[in-house]
Amino acid sequence: MSSCDKFVRTREAWHQYNHEMQLFEVQKILDSFLANLPAPKILEAGCGSASHYQFKPGLELVGIDISQEQLDRNKTLSKKILGDIQTYDLSKFNFDVIICRFVLEHLDDPEKALANFVRGLSHRGIIVLVAPNLFSLAGVVTKFTPFWFHRFATRILFPNKRMDATHNELFPTPFRLSATPRQVMLFAKRNGLKVRYFHIYEARFTWLLRRKSKLATVLFRALQVLVKVFTLGKLDILQSRYTMVLERNS
Repeated sequence: MSSCDKFVRTREAWHQYNHEMQLFEVQKILDSFLANLPAPKILEAGCGSASHYQFKPGLELVGIDISQEQLDRNKTLSKKILGDIQTYDLSKFNFDVIICRFVLEHLDDPEKALANFVRGLSHRGIIVLVAPNLFSLAGVVTKFTPFWFHRFATRILFPNKRMDATHNELFPTPFRLSATPRQVMLFAKRNGLKVRYFHIYEARFTWLLRRKSKLATVLFRALQVLVKVFTLGKLDILQSRYTMVLERNS
């Protein structure tokens, strides 16, 4: 094997680890947390057609989505709710776990949804959030480009991907400031939640683009350095996805 081949495999392994580590870490947190509950209740908020986590048999898995088609496709749910997570009253529930993956960026008022989660959470419950980071290259491009461009870019970068509602890239993306990691952490502090886990990493979008083009790699790295210098190291434009687990203090 040539040194070039080894380098490519190393990069692929790094990305695979970096991309999947948050799934593994969150799964460990969920397994540990749910093991002590006799009859846990879980909400998948903006559930889509499938879950990314594994759950033991016998628990109550509720899904809420604005798409009846997505709910119909989801075969893992115990209960299905057709509704908007920003406005549907969750206070009548008592969920031990609320999971929201790649939904906040599509909402007009993410903080309203987060507040709704808090009202529907049990007194020792946890909230799992996975979302893009607005303060990244992919985040800025997503926010300030039209919807048709998102569809075009998806077709070019992911030609084998089915172009239907199962993929969050195809939904309009207002990408409000309140969905950024810092703002979510501030919301948590104001609402009696603590950050149990946080991981930020590069999205497959920019990683794949850099992999396909040496010029893109050089440009991205140069821009990355410039932004870090001008923001005193506070922003990294390639750190474009984050996972956060919030835990209620009491």
